[in-house]
Amino acid sequence: MAKVHISAAIAEAKAARSQRTEITQDMVLREIAKVAFLKMSNFLRVDANGQPQIDLSGVTGDELDALSEFQTETVLERGGGSEQTNYIRKTRIRFHNKLIALEKLARHTGVYEKEVVNAGDAFGRLIEEIQRRGSRAPINRSDA
Repeated sequence: MAKVHISAAIAEAKAARSQRTEITQDMVLREIAKVAFLKMSNFLRVDANGQPQIDLSGVTGDELDALSEFQTETVLERGGGSEQTNYIRKTRIRFHNKLIALEKLARHTGVYEKEVVNAGDAFGRLIEEIQRRGSRAPINRSDA
């Protein structure tokens, strides 16, 4: 990547592929953000007895698109020793890994780079303050 002509050729190939597939970086980031910011509270409510109840009435298409799995199964359940039967609906909602999506967005937005730069700047300021105060063990900048 140090050679300019190689970097330019790679960038040109990526741009051509993006144009050919009509997939942009913005599109990819939007899809990652859907997963990263998906909230379970948008899919359920807690009733007066403290029991979770699935509520899809306010769910958007984007939220549904960000799910990895949505499965509903109706089963017949017999009650105790009686002949009474009940139909029970079991629903499973599975999310993609939210932490992975957040990690990808954090790296893209430079969250970690800013932390490292700020830490380095703080350390540099501390060294300068020690030297300014006339420390008995000054640090030679050519050795640093």
